[in-house]
Amino acid sequence: MILNKAQTNRIFELLKSRNNLRDEQIIEEMADHFCCLVEKKMVLGHSFEEAFNEVAEDLTPEETQQIERSAKHIQFKVRLKKKVKSISAVAATLILLLVAVADAQIKPEGSPLKGEHKITSSFGNKKHPETRNIVLHKGVDYKVGMGTPVYATADGVVSETQFANSGYGIKIVIDHQEEYQTLYAHLSEIITKRGQKVSKGDLIGYSGNSGRSSGPHLHYEVRKNGRNVNPQPYIDAKKK
Repeated sequence: MILNKAQTNRIFELLKSRNNLRDEQIIEEMADHFCCLVEKKMVLGHSFEEAFNEVAEDLTPEETQQIERSAKHIQFKVRLKKKVKSISAVAATLILLLVAVADAQIKPEGSPLKGEHKITSSFGNKKHPETRNIVLHKGVDYKVGMGTPVYATADGVVSETQFANSGYGIKIVIDHQEEYQTLYAHLSEIITKRGQKVSKGDLIGYSGNSGRSSGPHLHYEVRKNGRNVNPQPYIDAKKK
């Protein structure tokens, strides 16, 4: 069952009026989940008015304001989940759903490039092209030309930028909440700076051929708890 425009607008107006909520993104997320709760009740035979009033009554203005405050500090998920015990079922549901949205933003997901690009070297043990020794290839290599735009794969803070003629060459490291880091290497240009906050999908630099590189490409890594992990599942997660 899908709500009509008038019904959806009524839900938006209710949430906006609750303690003067200001954050549009949070209001939109809350409205989406509020609508879902109303629709579930309507499927069970309630009218829109009955379902709307029941959900609105359970979600008090104080709880609505608390959700907005909590969502603004969504990275402290443990604190958020502890709050669930002290509020209504509707407010708890909205908070947990907002936490899930936040998780998706801080966990690397999808490709650091737009469109389809071939991965020429995957994660795992490889023979080093120069030393011929078996070493761990810590990420994946994308075949791209010089100057291809590179994007952050999750929200975070730029913790490192480096301009070097060896190793990774020009690189960017982004710290994400919880345990994740991502690295983007062999770039030609960086357009972000250390300490800068970035959002998922933000342009951070351009691919290149810097450092120890045999040709233009992008080297991309995902680190979890300080250890390199295979980026492929995180890249593929966006496709599911």
